[in-house]
Amino acid sequence: MITHDFNGILLLKKPIGITSAALVGKVKRKFKFKKVGHGGTLDPIAEGLLPIFVNEATKIVHYILNSDKKYEGKFLMGAETDTLDITGTVIATDKRISDVSDAKIREKMKSFIGTVEQYPPMYSAIKKNGKPLYFYARHSKRVDRSPRVVEIFDFQMVAREGNVVSFKVHCSKGTYVRTLCSDLAKQLGTYACLTELKRTACGILNVENAAELSLLTREDCMKFPHWLSLTDLLKIFPFVVLKPTLAKRVKCGYSPLFSEVDGNEQYLSKPWFSFLDSQGKPLALVSPDAQQQVFQLNRVFNI
Repeated sequence: MITHDFNGILLLKKPIGITSAALVGKVKRKFKFKKVGHGGTLDPIAEGLLPIFVNEATKIVHYILNSDKKYEGKFLMGAETDTLDITGTVIATDKRISDVSDAKIREKMKSFIGTVEQYPPMYSAIKKNGKPLYFYARHSKRVDRSPRVVEIFDFQMVAREGNVVSFKVHCSKGTYVRTLCSDLAKQLGTYACLTELKRTACGILNVENAAELSLLTREDCMKFPHWLSLTDLLKIFPFVVLKPTLAKRVKCGYSPLFSEVDGNEQYLSKPWFSFLDSQGKPLALVSPDAQQQVFQLNRVFNI
């Protein structure tokens, strides 16, 4: 089966021990998709939801990446590693963990809710002078890092067994959960490193609808609920159906005036939305340009 004409998102459960890029490569080879990308890197230690964007859907990766994320995980108190997770080398320990009560952990977790600054871990792909931070870390070089502003919507302790704390967190894009756990421990006067992490949601996408790649065949990879066509996905977000004449012009790259789009008033405050043709097929992702009074085309779909 040749599947290069299919456009949509395949929701996969990434297993532990593989990189996100490697999983994308396996998908491309197994199903012969022409274009494949993923919606948000998970470290090899992490598992859970990894949205795979196929063909024309790769044009909306940026917009899905902007979505908030939900995770479940565990961290070990009393130990810090150079990577801030269990895969790294232990660089500091603290045996006074019994002094840290459950109530104190919950109290400090609440203090992180809201806007916070994070310094990216040295073992991360954030670039400095054109090179990822992990390049410097692997060469035992420490460089200055600029803090990143992220938002924590919810951060809760689920359970505790000795020095191991189970938690769940709802956060904005770009949040390093291992940094969050380390920063929490510092507020508690100790150390911590991430031991387990599972992404359960990415915006409107949920791990409950995801499938394991090893269990999928070419015949069933594009079936609901683990497959969302580009058309179905865009209909979840705001959209406008254009008249045939205008739709044809947009498909050729024309940015329509506000006055040419029926019911445009309700979309002028949206950062982006989609144009569909009369059959419901995606035409373009657009953003309103109040200064020029036009809808600028961000992405035009070739469907």
